[in-house]
Amino acid sequence: MTTDEAGTLTGHDAALSRLRTQKAKIRYALEHLPRGCSVEDVRLWLHRQGQTVPSRPYATPIVNEWRARNGVEDTSGHIPLTPELIAELNGTERRSPPIPHRWRPRPPGPRASTR
Repeated sequence: MTTDEAGTLTGHDAALSRLRTQKAKIRYALEHLPRGCSVEDVRLWLHRQGQTVPSRPYATPIVNEWRARNGVEDTSGHIPLTPELIAELNGTERRSPPIPHRWRPRPPGPRASTR
């Protein structure tokens, strides 16, 4: 690649072209995607950048290792339950009015015949 060619590369193309391994490209993607992104988000981002897309079984342990090293939990898109959120939800639950029960269980014993 000549200097003129490198000058025309835009966005992440130049950085990704310098990376030699799929593992390095996956880590680069994780650094540039929102925290908590999924393995599929990484694969899609690499595809959109014109890179070879790693298989899910190959990418998953790399993504999990990066998450663990960077303190990112995998919540699969759900809001993590922090102690503060749990306390807030418990407070909301206590303030809710009780729901009237219309269903009454049958008393134990033999069933009445309808004949």
